[in-house]
Amino acid sequence: MRPVSPQTKEALFQGFSKEGRGRHLYLRRRVQKGPEEKFDFPLLSSWDYGWRLGDYDREYRSPANGRSGIVRNTFYARNGIFHFPSPTDRLG
Repeated sequence: MRPVSPQTKEALFQGFSKEGRGRHLYLRRRVQKGPEEKFDFPLLSSWDYGWRLGDYDREYRSPANGRSGIVRNTFYARNGIFHFPSPTDRLG
């Protein structure tokens, strides 16, 4: 594990966790860093799956043939399981 920065280490000894300082502040600062910033290499084989995710593009698009907002808003019932037909809901 890489050494902790002096500012973060100093936060460990300032105040009490109950006040939101001390250990609480130290752990909050450490969790904000990604694993690549805390470790030089993955220590476990399970870490390989999430290692260096920051290198990939985070642009997400909805699928072309998947459920979209139009389908969800027009097809699925908005009021639960009860269906009260309107006068235009007729078969023919």
